[in-house]
Amino acid sequence: MPDIDYSNLVEDPIKEELDFVKTPSEDRTGPIIEQLNHQIVEEENDSYHQQDPTVGHMSASSGCSRKNYLSYMHKMRDDLVPISESADSLWTFAHGDLLHEHIQSMFIDMLGKEHVNIEESISIEITDEYSIYGHADIVVRGVDSLPDPFVIDIKTKSDFTYYNRGKGGHALTVPSRKNVMQLNGYLKAINARHGALLYYSKKKDTMQEYWFSFQQDLWEKAKNNIIYVLDAVNNEKAPEKDADSYLCCDEYCKYYREGLCGGVDNDNPKVKEHEEMK
Repeated sequence: MPDIDYSNLVEDPIKEELDFVKTPSEDRTGPIIEQLNHQIVEEENDSYHQQDPTVGHMSASSGCSRKNYLSYMHKMRDDLVPISESADSLWTFAHGDLLHEHIQSMFIDMLGKEHVNIEESISIEITDEYSIYGHADIVVRGVDSLPDPFVIDIKTKSDFTYYNRGKGGHALTVPSRKNVMQLNGYLKAINARHGALLYYSKKKDTMQEYWFSFQQDLWEKAKNNIIYVLDAVNNEKAPEKDADSYLCCDEYCKYYREGLCGGVDNDNPKVKEHEEMK
């Protein structure tokens, strides 16, 4: 659903100027969009694959442990159906994927294939039983203007500012802890000392970059977080809910949306705590 308050509009040219143009509904959606939304959800379901309970992923090295646990269980257990993302979320991901691919191809054009590796696979053992697997967006080697090797992780977001209610004005965003933990893990696996988060604002079509060096303490936290979730998965015992409460909503969590998790505050009207999947 478009983020527009149609009740407060002072003018609607479709009604007042373009009387020969029709739209199927008040919010400008209709059967074309419905079919596309259905198709993008179907495509996600077709790409479903089993998840290995001994392999963690750097993208899940922070965030909500309960959500990460449920993601495993709904892909592993035959009696559970994998939960799809909403169509809106999938369009957001598709937009981000296109930007990723374009930026990656630009790096190859600028620096050459001999210096740029795209989607470099990373694998690192963290215990005798568990390992971490993933892909780094861009790894640059042998370029004088950058540390060698240099890892770049691309992230898309809506905007670079947010409204700080406490201070009564807008503030600049900073890299999310989840993004920092993920890139830091890639640095560890690739044995790189330095890397950068490259953010692209889809609202402003502008970019920001944040450089940092490998942090051993963050790596230990990321590793322990992944071990914690994998232990929970293998023991089939749900871990604690440790998300920020604002993330417990239909928009950010598909398990909250589907009534499978009550959220940190157990305030989900669609589920009672004793009905949650443990």
